[in-house]
Amino acid sequence: MENSSTYNTLISKLDEFIRKYYKNQLIRGVLYTTAILLSGYLTISLLEYYAHFDTTVRTVLFWSFLAAAGYVVGKFIVLPLTKINRIGKIISHEQAANIIGQHFTNVQDKLLNVLQLQKSGSGTGASDALVEASINQRIKELRPVPFTSAIDLKQNRRYVKWALIPLLVIVVIVFTNANLLTESANRLVNHSDYFEEQAPFSFNIQNPLEAVENEDFTLALKMTGAEIPANVTLLVDGNEYVMNRENTIDFNYVFRNVQGEKTFRFFADGFTSKEYTLKVLPNPIVLNFDAELKYPAYTGKKNETVRNTGDLVVPAGTVINWNFSTRSTNSFVMKFIDSTFKLNQVGDDRFAFTKKVLESERYSLHTANQFLKGKDSIDYTISVVPDLYPAISVEERKDSISKLRLYFTGEVKDDYGFSRLQFTFRPLNKKDSLGNDIAPQTQFVNLPVR
Repeated sequence: MENSSTYNTLISKLDEFIRKYYKNQLIRGVLYTTAILLSGYLTISLLEYYAHFDTTVRTVLFWSFLAAAGYVVGKFIVLPLTKINRIGKIISHEQAANIIGQHFTNVQDKLLNVLQLQKSGSGTGASDALVEASINQRIKELRPVPFTSAIDLKQNRRYVKWALIPLLVIVVIVFTNANLLTESANRLVNHSDYFEEQAPFSFNIQNPLEAVENEDFTLALKMTGAEIPANVTLLVDGNEYVMNRENTIDFNYVFRNVQGEKTFRFFADGFTSKEYTLKVLPNPIVLNFDAELKYPAYTGKKNETVRNTGDLVVPAGTVINWNFSTRSTNSFVMKFIDSTFKLNQVGDDRFAFTKKVLESERYSLHTANQFLKGKDSIDYTISVVPDLYPAISVEERKDSISKLRLYFTGEVKDDYGFSRLQFTFRPLNKKDSLGNDIAPQTQFVNLPVR
């Protein structure tokens, strides 16, 4: 029982040494990590500040630094912490004895001998009592030895300078020219963004970078700063275009008939701006349309369909069915002089409207989408031809032989022709057998309709 107690005391002292061993590694690891990370941060920041790397190099530097930082922290801080808490594989008691023996030369053999005897039991060939006595004797000799003193934590002070040197350099830079670190650090953190190289002037776009599809877009630029360049070049898709100079500080360039999104940069006096993007807003337009004309029956005309003709000449009472094919349109309005109609959508980018016209009027088409509202077309005119009454002209002639015989000649006119002509007359100064005026008489004239 006594042997077990004294041996456990010895093991406890060894475990305490092992914990101090890893604690020493942790302290040293913190100093190593601080020195390495501060030096790395200082080096990369200064390189970026003076070299002004592009996005690819900055991305490589950023992720390389993070990977190196992760490895260093894991190796010098996380790993010793896990060992202190006895997580994972740690040094054995025998290995601890060897380390202690390097400090106390007269202890190593005795300590190893105790561990070996306890492990092997009676394996030495001696009786159990002799083995136990031998173990107890050696433990008593080792009891006064302070195992933990084999590790002197104060020796880590010599590593402090390696962490202090980059720290002091950073402090000096912060108080003298903090931009050396803050600007470069910002560019490294936002490594995928483009940053303009510091120039004595700035490029300032004056209008929103939103062009309407299929239309011209004028880019307005204003230069500010201590030095204003005489010329500014626009870099678009590998091509260079000299911008128009309005005055000392104002420049412009016209993108003709913009079809799609464009990216560009400005260049002046050796400095290149960041990349800008000209967005294109879909233009709600009418591609084509049909007007189906249903003529009133009195005209005798056959219905017909006209294409892409907005100005119409139709008889009064004509029913017009419009069918529009559009692009990038989700709202369509037809405006007449005294009324406005929102058209029904009958399919993807297709709209329809029906109206019976009785009088001449003007109308206009208005397309829109979520980006552009109230896009106007040109005005159109519907000219309505009224249905005029038939016109009759009659000439009376007397017969040259008999004065009682009369001849009537004339013309009948109508804009859509006529189907019947009747001649009505009543004899004058004649009475019937009852003394009443004779009733009017009607005679149909069979004439070809012209």
